Amino acid sequence: MDLLLSIIISVLSGALVHVIYECMKDVYLQPLQQYKDIKFRISCALSLYANCLSNPVDLARSHDILPAHYQNGKNEFRLLAAELRAFIEIVS
Repeated sequence: MDLLLSIIISVLSGALVHVIYECMKDVYLQPLQQYKDIKFRISCALSLYANCLSNPVDLARSHDILPAHYQNGKNEFRLLAAELRAFIEIVS
């Protein structure tokens, strides 16, 4: 009887540890991974468009037309900022 009771306790405690791990993974590990992914993409965009950030275009002289590389950078940064803002809103 003691052997059966110890087996049942072992199985139930193992199942409980597994349930706690899955809850912790959903609450802490997945959002952390998503944050690192967004941070990685922001870092890549900053490196890619560093020349645009350090050499701004004078819109008065260019007649309100941005070069394609500058326009792509502007759109990329707006998208990344929106993703980061949305991530902040959903994290508990």
